[in-house]
Amino acid sequence: ANVNRWRGQIGLAPVTEPDLPGLLETTIVDGVEVTIVDMESADGSRLLGAIVPPGDGKTWFAKAVDQPLAIEAIRPSFIEFARSIHLDSTHTHAEHNHPVSAPGGPVAGASVDERLAGWSLPMNWKHEESASPILSASYLADNDSGGARITVTRLNAGAGGDLANINRWRGQMGLAPVESLDASAGVINRDPITVDLGTPDGGSRMVAAIVPAGPSTYYFKMTGSADGAGAEMDGFNRLVREVGLGAAVK
Repeated sequence: ANVNRWRGQIGLAPVTEPDLPGLLETTIVDGVEVTIVDMESADGSRLLGAIVPPGDGKTWFAKAVDQPLAIEAIRPSFIEFARSIHLDSTHTHAEHNHPVSAPGGPVAGASVDERLAGWSLPMNWKHEESASPILSASYLADNDSGGARITVTRLNAGAGGDLANINRWRGQMGLAPVESLDASAGVINRDPITVDLGTPDGGSRMVAAIVPAGPSTYYFKMTGSADGAGAEMDGFNRLVREVGLGAAVK
């Protein structure tokens, strides 16, 4: 059903179940089945999609649509990203039930996961109870401007590449892709790489930071209305600074 929905989006006719195996590229990565579909229409549109059920009872979908050469350029990083999606097996059930923050906040020298478990939330933030366990953390911030959602995701180091990930985020905000990581891409910080993106109508905002940590990369992302996300910048920056970078708690 999803493949035929994607085919319809680029003007292709639906296919029957017996035809599907020839259209799909399926691999098993760390016990997770990753299915890639790559389709091109007669008018020159190409769609690259990924279907990943990581084991949390949900199915994750990723999709890129562009001209054939543009899709070919991102195909390796797109597939690498799809194959990096997995549940964090090091998280126990108790951890997903939101451990109580340790007095004094994160411990110096601890790992990102340990700092995250001990981080003291801003007063108006709360854990998102319905969040997928594929996320290391998910928070909802309540404010008078519409609030914001803040997530932390851990993937294999370099999953997709920084430029590919930022262009994916730009696409989510209705922005055109860029070729370099500079101010025109929305980059506002280099250490860690942080982007601040707004939709063309100015109504929505996304701020995201990319923090490498050994064999993993952590993605800190905040989305919401422009004003709602803006009101949580101090808390978001503190999260990145104290948890992602391990800076001393102020």
